[in-house]
Amino acid sequence: MSQNDASSIVNLFQQAVKGLLVISESDYPIEVALWQGQPLTIDRLLQSLNQPDAAPVATVELEAFLGHRSQVQEWHGNAERSTVQQFQALVKLIQDQLTEVQVYRVGEIAVDVYIVGRVKNADDWIVLSTRVIET
Repeated sequence: MSQNDASSIVNLFQQAVKGLLVISESDYPIEVALWQGQPLTIDRLLQSLNQPDAAPVATVELEAFLGHRSQVQEWHGNAERSTVQQFQALVKLIQDQLTEVQVYRVGEIAVDVYIVGRVKNADDWIVLSTRVIET
């Protein structure tokens, strides 16, 4: 993938997550990063993030992590509906632009979440990261 193509895909994801917060017991933004080079495995991801080898890691489906955030509820007002639409657009972008999508949850209580996917027709990877607090 050329540098322009890589910049374009990163920009697409940055626009998709702009102003979007993952709400748990605290609210965290979603960060976007590009991984180039070797395939991105959970071991490489943890090593690049200076996470301990013994860090608890769970893999969940994209739907399990973002599903409830992308569904309109009866009680939603305009602001919540707008946020749901933004999450829906993010899920569609992930499905349209990435393959081999994995969601990794690292840690306990303060859980770092990484949505990792390979850019279609390229050797580059997009990493969306956030944090959820679960006590």
